[in-house]
Amino acid sequence: DCGQPLNVGSDEMVTINQLVRAVAEIAGKRIECRHIAGPLGVRGRNSDNRLIKQKLGWRPSAPLRSGLERTYEWIERQVRGAPGAGAVARGPGAAAAQTVPAQSHEPDHVGAERRGAAVA
Repeated sequence: DCGQPLNVGSDEMVTINQLVRAVAEIAGKRIECRHIAGPLGVRGRNSDNRLIKQKLGWRPSAPLRSGLERTYEWIERQVRGAPGAGAVARGPGAAAAQTVPAQSHEPDHVGAERRGAAVA
């Protein structure tokens, strides 16, 4: 216990477009990205893991793609296992619309962020 929040993530720099393409590929979806006029946000993201290394003597070692695959598979299992959940279509010809349960099956930190809570 180090008494402060620590960021954990991939130190691989990735653009939002790269992230979108990777998730679509993992999901077996064909998507078309359309960029709309408006303010430009961050062009890319990565995690600075120096503090977690300093405090815990550990750093994440899994590649981003591997983490995305595991996360997608976990979410898919939650959706498939939820009462009343529709089938999750996969593959390039899969329909875009899918039945999603009303109940949230997201990790606690994601739900807290959606509710506006401060999350470490």
